[in-house]
Amino acid sequence: MSHAPAAPGRLGEALDPAAVQMYLTDLDGWVRARRVELDELDAAAIAAGRGAETAGDMTLAMAIWKSVADRYQLLVVTFDGGRVTRTERERLSVLVWGLDAAGDDAPAVSLPEACRLSDALVGQLRTRLQLVPGADASAARIKGLRAQLERLRDQVALEPPSTRAGPDAARHDLSRRLVDLTERAQRGADVGGLLGPLEIDAALLERDLIVGNARRREARDRILAARALRTTLE
Repeated sequence: MSHAPAAPGRLGEALDPAAVQMYLTDLDGWVRARRVELDELDAAAIAAGRGAETAGDMTLAMAIWKSVADRYQLLVVTFDGGRVTRTERERLSVLVWGLDAAGDDAPAVSLPEACRLSDALVGQLRTRLQLVPGADASAARIKGLRAQLERLRDQVALEPPSTRAGPDAARHDLSRRLVDLTERAQRGADVGGLLGPLEIDAALLERDLIVGNARRREARDRILAARALRTTLE
């Protein structure tokens, strides 16, 4: 997780241009990295089926990020590549240390405070989602399995009624296992050992269904071709 850079000076003090230049460079990196982190957290929450649960914190975190990003842009414009008089340097101090609200329900804070609040929120979200090393990858794999089970649902529907029960039961079993695995992941369990077998079984079922459907199409095409040939010969 990225951490906000230290801000120069204090409120009411004309900021040093060299310190501002360094701060803007570091803040630019923080703003970019934080947006990536927030997008990853949002994706992980949705993949784990916890999007609604974390929606409030995610909304606040995004609002704070937007507030910081907007103030960063104002700082860049005011700094104007270092071409600043004392008036602009004092204005920079207000932009950094003055209070501003990130949204209707957000507290009015300075730019450094907003950054620290963002750091705290991201840390809290990571803890709630149990995003320890490797968990991001697990969340992505769980999301992939959910998409695969939806494909399997569509594929099973293509099966003839006489043979549909078996594949449908297998799909339901995979779905049950995925629900159990997701719940374990939400409780912070390491589900890496369970993901592999589930992915293999889902892939095998999908392969069998695709192959079976293709063979039925081939058989149907051969029958149609034979009928057409017989009609021609008659």
